[in-house]
Amino acid sequence: MPGPNNVYKPKMAGFLIAAIALVMVVILILISTILIVASGTEAGATTVETTHINPYYTTPAQSGSNTPAGTPPSGNTAGTTVPDPGTTTAPVNPGTDPNIDPSDVTTLEMPVSKVGEGALILIDKSHFYTKDGLVARKDMNSTTAGILGFEWVRASEYYKIPNNSLYLDAATLDAFNDMTADLYEVTGTGIIQIRNAYYYSADVTAITDQDSLESVEHSTGYVVDLEINNNGISPLTSNQYKEQYYTWLVENCWKYGFIHLRDTTKYSSFRYVGIAHAAALHKESGLSFETYLTSLTAYSFDSRKKVVDSEGNEWWIYYVKAEAGAQTVYVPVLGDSKHYQISGDNKGGFIVAVNSAQFAQ
Repeated sequence: MPGPNNVYKPKMAGFLIAAIALVMVVILILISTILIVASGTEAGATTVETTHINPYYTTPAQSGSNTPAGTPPSGNTAGTTVPDPGTTTAPVNPGTDPNIDPSDVTTLEMPVSKVGEGALILIDKSHFYTKDGLVARKDMNSTTAGILGFEWVRASEYYKIPNNSLYLDAATLDAFNDMTADLYEVTGTGIIQIRNAYYYSADVTAITDQDSLESVEHSTGYVVDLEINNNGISPLTSNQYKEQYYTWLVENCWKYGFIHLRDTTKYSSFRYVGIAHAAALHKESGLSFETYLTSLTAYSFDSRKKVVDSEGNEWWIYYVKAEAGAQTVYVPVLGDSKHYQISGDNKGGFIVAVNSAQFAQ
C-alpha cells in the first residue's frame, strides 16, 4: 500500500524537525540564563564592601588638587565599610607576618587636634600642652577625673600616699601598680611614697623654667614623683635606700612602660610612655626622648620599627604624619584596640605601637 506509507513519512519528518528545534531553543534559553546569572555574580563581587576599611590607598594626587596622595575617599568614616578601590598596592602585612588577614586592618579618623594628646607628647619650651577640662588638684573629683581618663590613686600595701586626692592617667596607674607590686616582692616592704601625681596650675601658660616644665608634665597624668617614707620623708636617692629601691626602679621601670625622667634632692620622677617605647628607649640607651620621637618619623605603615619587650613580645611601631592644612588624619591600625597604642607627638603626627602577639598562630 504505497499511498499511506508516502503520507506517513513526511509527517514523521516534520515532527522530528520541530522537536529538535524546540530542544535547541530550550538549550539556548538555559545557556543565556546561566550567562546572565554568572555575569551578575561577577559584577556583584566587584562591589562587595569589606567589613574593615583598607587604609592603604595609593590614589595619586590629582593635578591642581590639594588632596595629598594616599588620602582615602571623602566621607570615609572609621568603622564604616568602603568598596575596595582596586588601587591597593601595599601588602597585607609588609615585612612582618604574611598570615595576618586583611580584615585585621582598620582605619581610624583622628582629628588633627589630637596630635597634642597622648603618652608620647613632647613637652618643652617649643611644645606646650593644653587640654580641656584640666582643673586644680584640689578641685579634682571622680567625675572630672573620669572625663579626663584619670583614676583615683588608692592606698596600697605596695606604696604610700600622702593624701587622698591623688590621680593618674588610668593606664599609667595600672602600670605603676604592677611595677610597685614587683618592687614589693623584691624588697619585702612598701615604703615608696608618691610625692606628686597629677597637678595643674592654670597660671602656667609657657615653659620658662624647671618648675613650669614639671607643672605641665604633671598635668598630663603620665608623670609620678616618688620618695621614701620611712618614719618621715627622705630622698629616694639617699644612700641608705639607693641600692634596694632606687636602682631597681631605674633599671626595671622600662618593663612596665616607664622611663626615668630626672632626680632631684628630694624625689625621682618617672613618666609612662607605654611598654613598646620604653623598651625601645631602654635598648637605645643614651637616646633622648625628643631624639627618639624624631627617629620614629622614618617608620611608616609599610616599613615598621620592630621592638621586643621584656616578655618577648614583638611590637611594630610606625608614624602617620598630619598633612598641612588637614583637619583629619587617617591612621591605619592592626588588630584589636586592646593591643595597640596611639599617641600624638605634639609635633606633627601620630605614633602607633601594635603588639604582634595578638596575631600569633
